[in-house]
Amino acid sequence: MIKKFTLLLLVITACLNANAQDILDSIATKTCGCIEAKTTKKMNRNEALAELGICMINVAEPYKKELKKDYNVDLNVLNKETGEKLGRLVALKLVGNCPSFKSLMQTEINNQIQKKEGETVFEFSGVVKETKQNQFVSITIENENNKIKEFLWLTEVAENNVSILKSKGIFVKITYTQMELFEPKLNKYVINYVLKSITTE
Repeated sequence: MIKKFTLLLLVITACLNANAQDILDSIATKTCGCIEAKTTKKMNRNEALAELGICMINVAEPYKKELKKDYNVDLNVLNKETGEKLGRLVALKLVGNCPSFKSLMQTEINNQIQKKEGETVFEFSGVVKETKQNQFVSITIENENNKIKEFLWLTEVAENNVSILKSKGIFVKITYTQMELFEPKLNKYVINYVLKSITTE
């Protein structure tokens, strides 16, 4: 009897978790459709971000009971904290699945880079250990002291050499800057190394 009860409890829990994920999937899908319909190339950054926020809130409204119960997101109290909580949850679903969202985030990243003119530029050299192409391209390099760093290829890179993306074991010299980017999975801002230039020898 205990085994049957335990199995039933596991099934119910799995169903509830799946239902919660379905809610976020639905919100993300509809939010993506909304921003694709409402954002245009003529919009500036602030206008596009405002439309994203409006789309997200409007789409989430029919699910406010579930959001309150499963994620403690209270849409009856629309403040900065509520918006950030909802934004983090939906962003996890939008990343990599919504071209309009990806384009908007790329614009935001470029804007941050442009704001940091005169920032400190660092140098690093070593052997390419790995390249990955997910939402953004990243290159992992190991130097002569066995120190390993991962660099994000976010914007146009000086001495752009696309063949590097298919190469391992080659020696490269790079320059890079540091940037704080929000990491949804960790729910916090983390320092990332952003490529400025890369050359091979």
